[in-house]
Amino acid sequence: MKRIGLFAAALVLAGLPSFPTALATGKPALTIGAVYPLTTGGPPAQQEYHGFETAVHLVNARGGVRGRQVRVILRSVVSGDQAPAAVFGLAKQHVSVIVGSESSLVGIPASEAAQAAHVVYLEGGAVATKMTIRGQPDVFRTVVTGQTLGRSAADFAARVIAPRVHLSPRRLRIAVVYIDDVYGSSVAEAQIAETRHLGMNLVGVFRYQMPGANFRQLVTNLKRSRPHVVLVAAYIPDAKEFRIETLRQHLRVDAMIGTSSSFCMPAFGKTLGWKAVGLFAADKPDASINPRALDPAARQLRQTATGLYDKSFGGSMTGPAVAGFVAGWVLLRQVLPFAKTYSTTSIRRAFVSVNLPRGSEINGSGIYFARPSAGDAGQNLRATSVVWQWQSPGKATIVYPAGFARGVPRFIPLPAHP
Repeated sequence: MKRIGLFAAALVLAGLPSFPTALATGKPALTIGAVYPLTTGGPPAQQEYHGFETAVHLVNARGGVRGRQVRVILRSVVSGDQAPAAVFGLAKQHVSVIVGSESSLVGIPASEAAQAAHVVYLEGGAVATKMTIRGQPDVFRTVVTGQTLGRSAADFAARVIAPRVHLSPRRLRIAVVYIDDVYGSSVAEAQIAETRHLGMNLVGVFRYQMPGANFRQLVTNLKRSRPHVVLVAAYIPDAKEFRIETLRQHLRVDAMIGTSSSFCMPAFGKTLGWKAVGLFAADKPDASINPRALDPAARQLRQTATGLYDKSFGGSMTGPAVAGFVAGWVLLRQVLPFAKTYSTTSIRRAFVSVNLPRGSEINGSGIYFARPSAGDAGQNLRATSVVWQWQSPGKATIVYPAGFARGVPRFIPLPAHP
């Protein structure tokens, strides 16, 4: 199994399908497309795709979809500019569905191209809210939106941080720091709106662009606003620069809460070590969530999936890996088997017919997609998010909400020195 897994991983990086194409019955394979930035997206994109592969492998081992093995045609793109051509190329190969992408910068153009090509697109990991607010009936997403994560970060500040520092939410001073792109702006918009909705005191909004951000000046200005809590939307490189600069300038706050794509990433904690300890992140769950959040079938599936993932790719299932697995499992076990045909219309109808309670998936989510007439058409309205905290170098623990938590929040106020 280890050799098979390593071989599969090598095929993934080469952009080739890594699964058998037919069952012994001789039924033709069911072909699925995949678009991921496997090189430029680094470990998160690779892990999400490996999670998707794990679901495909498990479904094939259980007889496939209606007796048909699932064949994956992967297109690894370098940037979002390459996504439309990859999607149109897959459409010409008559794929039933295209799955992606981990990155909002890839997922948005990929989903737009899929809609134009009349092919169903399923987003497994990217969170930019724009993807599911454009009224595209053939675009679906299993994970939370950036706006949900932004609201979760602000909600955590009001519900958890404020009581810990003996302040009412109305006295809690909030600052928002974000990268000015489609991901960062959607998260920040929700952070700002939820801060105001909860009656907290918004004392500053600090926007930057990469490359070229002047974090020295940004942190100087941030200190002048005297926040209790800083909400951050960033990627790993800029998040590291920002955090190091806050330490250099001895910024004193009660908490700093990021979202997906930076504070929650293993590479962030591994690189910063003690400098990351105490930071929080609102993000998708990984495989370590409290088993109480899962129904019995999902607990058993998690055990099977994590074991297969470890044998095939080595290591535990990260948040991106779990997100990729859930996308694959929902598609191959809970949608396609119930489509009358593999036409776009039938697959779309099968997506909107899924109705599963929270706790049904290995990340604690349920499945219920917003209808085509809704403002967030195709979004999974029962997707879950959690809050993590780095509690020792390289070790993050889920601390919120209680049903998902494996630990309690610590390091409040946030130490000004590592």
